[in-house]
Formats: sequence, C-alpha cells, structure tokens
Amino acid sequence: MRFEVNTWVWVALSNNRKLAFVLAVRKHTVMVRYYDVIGHKLSANREVFTKRVVLPANLEREQLEKLPCGKRPLALNRAKMIVATNMIFKDIEQRLERRVYNCHRCRAFHTTAQFRLPIAFMKTLAENPYQSDGYENYLKISHRKRVWYWWHHTLGVKVPFALFERIVAEYGPTPEKAIVRIKLDPLAFMHFMMLFLYKERLKRSATDA
Repeated sequence: MRFEVNTWVWVALSNNRKLAFVLAVRKHTVMVRYYDVIGHKLSANREVFTKRVVLPANLEREQLEKLPCGKRPLALNRAKMIVATNMIFKDIEQRLERRVYNCHRCRAFHTTAQFRLPIAFMKTLAENPYQSDGYENYLKISHRKRVWYWWHHTLGVKVPFALFERIVAEYGPTPEKAIVRIKLDPLAFMHFMMLFLYKERLKRSATDA
C-alpha cells in the first residue's frame, strides 16, 4: 500500500483507530502526528508505526477543509517576526518566508515563500486555459514558444522568451517535463517564476553594492 507525505491516514491499534498526518514514509514504517480533536491541532509528538497498522484515510474535500493543513501554526506577532528577520538577513537561501497569511483550517497564522498573485491574473488564467493546436514536442524551441506566447500575450506575464527559457531550465530536469508541469499547474509555475525573478534581483543588488 502506497503512502504519501502530507496526507491523512488512520492508525489502527487494537480496536481503536486514530486520525494522523503523515510526516515521512520509509520502506516499512510511516512517521505521523496524531490529530487532537479537542484542541483542533496536530500532536507535538512524532510517532512511528509499521505500515501494517496504517490505512489511507481517503477523506472528502469537505472533511479536509475542517482539518489542520499540517503547517506549523503561529501567533500573528511570531509570524511577522519570522518574515521581518528573513527580510533583514538574506545571506541564507533557505530563509524564503516573505509573507504572513491566516489559515482558516488551522485557526492560526503561517508564513510562506509564495507571492500573492494578482486577482486579475487569476481571473485571466481561469478564463484562458492553455489550448494546444495539436501534437506538441517541447524539445523543440518553436513548440515551447507556443506556451511562452500564452504566458506573454494571453496571460499578460511580460517575460522575454530568453528569460522564460532560463526559468524553464530550472523548473524541470528537461524542457519537455518542465512544460508539462507548467500546463498541469500554471499557478505553481507562476510562484516559481516570481521567486526566480526575486532571487535574480537580489543577486543584481549584491553585485551593484
């Protein structure tokens, strides 16, 4: 049976079963945090169980919306302090948190490295999904240009093709796989693109200084 990180499972011990959040999956074991129903949070303790007593929860979307998302819950002041610290000390690339948001699932605040996407872009994307004219081989530049044209002209993300190619090279092991990922989840690529441009700007600022 296959288990994935950041999903919910049932841990069945004896005749009792408890809901838990998967933190790590190994060959024969699964590491989880139990869900505390009364406190509406994940337990601070990590537990490791053999896969024989773990079952996928297969919860509906409505049920998932009532459970914590799995990220570390923070007080508002603590979350703001983390973001402020990361904006001051930029020498460590792992410090990417730049925004605070309220999570209705956790009833707390989280930090994130993702940028807030403009509502106009979200609306344009929903109204204009990528339409392929036929078979496309993304190993060919001309076919990748079709996807770039969609981003540049239809979605209004004015990135030159040469820069788009650099970002695509970082986004996947091959241009073909990167473009497929872009088509499957354009929002994830938009976040990646903005983070790429943000890092490039930091590099230029450090060079100019």
